[in-house]
Amino acid sequence: MIRVLRDGRYLAGTSAEIKVLAMLLHRNSQEEHKK
Repeated sequence: MIRVLRDGRYLAGTSAEIKVLAMLLHRNSQEEHKK
């Protein structure tokens, strides 16, 4: 999921991607419980 860019910008992108993935996983788990 986390892509490493050759210019080293990946450090800034990884934390953002992790936050988004965590939010999506949390939202999915909550919706699963509603069902």
